[in-house]
Amino acid sequence: MTSSQALPRQPRIGVPLLAALSVGSLVIAQLPTFLTGAVGVQLQRDMGFGATELGAAIAASLAMSFLGSVAFGKLVQRHGWTAGMRFAAGLSALSMGGIALLADSWLPLAGLLILGGVAKSAGHPAANLAIAGESPVHRQGLLFGIKQAGVPAAAMLGGLSVPLVVIDHGWRASFAISAVLAVAFIMFVPRRSRTTADSGSVTGPLRQPETRRLALIVLAAGAGAGVAVSNSVAGFLTSYSVTIGIDEGSAGLLLAVASFSGLAGRVAIGWVSDKIALGLGTVSVLLASGGGGVALITTQVPELVVIGSIVAFGAGWAWAGIFNLAVVRRNPSAPAIATGYTQAGVYAGAGVGPFFFGVLADWGGYVIAWWAVAAVALVAAAIMLLGDRTSLSGNLPVVD
Repeated sequence: MTSSQALPRQPRIGVPLLAALSVGSLVIAQLPTFLTGAVGVQLQRDMGFGATELGAAIAASLAMSFLGSVAFGKLVQRHGWTAGMRFAAGLSALSMGGIALLADSWLPLAGLLILGGVAKSAGHPAANLAIAGESPVHRQGLLFGIKQAGVPAAAMLGGLSVPLVVIDHGWRASFAISAVLAVAFIMFVPRRSRTTADSGSVTGPLRQPETRRLALIVLAAGAGAGVAVSNSVAGFLTSYSVTIGIDEGSAGLLLAVASFSGLAGRVAIGWVSDKIALGLGTVSVLLASGGGGVALITTQVPELVVIGSIVAFGAGWAWAGIFNLAVVRRNPSAPAIATGYTQAGVYAGAGVGPFFFGVLADWGGYVIAWWAVAAVALVAAAIMLLGDRTSLSGNLPVVD
């Protein structure tokens, strides 16, 4: 099968609807984790646990996403993106509804977040497959940027929930409202994908990715290190802000504003990538810039923390869209499977990052933890450069 057959150049559904479905799928799948981080202060106070336990609960969710990523990538590839989106939204609704009704200590909270982790492992490949199979090639950069904006959008919604819902109505209300939104989203997902095997769809009988597995693993490692940074910031920014004198409502608002900068960055970089070829070098620069933002957070000066948070999100999250675009374009026969592999690295980093951040914060304080995160950002940038140079040397297939 040729690339032109695997990636239809004419959209099967309207681009606006495809964008809405893709970003909505990620927002819903990510909400259990990011909502937990946003209301971490309230959860720790009500349930009597510390930063280590909060990080462990988030890590447990992402560990399940890591374990299920490759398997659900194959299932989505076989059964189609619409089934994957409905499945992910349904599990996310169960996770958040269960937390609202049943979570009264750390253990049930962690268990219900693990259920949400399964939702993430299906939501990402479903959105990737939708864009790969339904969108015109000259719009894929923008669509992947919009789709990846679903991650900071989920963090932004989590942050906004603190001043809008949690302060007056409690954290359970925020989870309950989010569960209702997840159920409502399912109603907007088409019953079946309009692409079929007969029309050159990327769905149907399983095919293998064009890129060798070793190349995907190298890229997954770099992406995992990068996401370890962004998820640590998203998971602990509100809790840290409170410790330096920012009130709870303003801390949640800061998370929302910073997350919006990440959202805007992903969309903007995606739009640019449809005009100018961007590769792993661009990813490396963005990751290093995000590390600089984290360094400003360590100052404990509220004004610099605000600036650092915006830079950490705006630059440190902007790379994901062009990263996924590169992987999908080099694997037109099996985009869900290929991104299932790279997404496994993302989940590993997303889980390990918050966990060790929580351990470091409890052991040596937030400043030490933030400096460790800044160092990891530079490591991620270096890995991406290494992956780029290795690809160009011919030892691994070129992926961007």
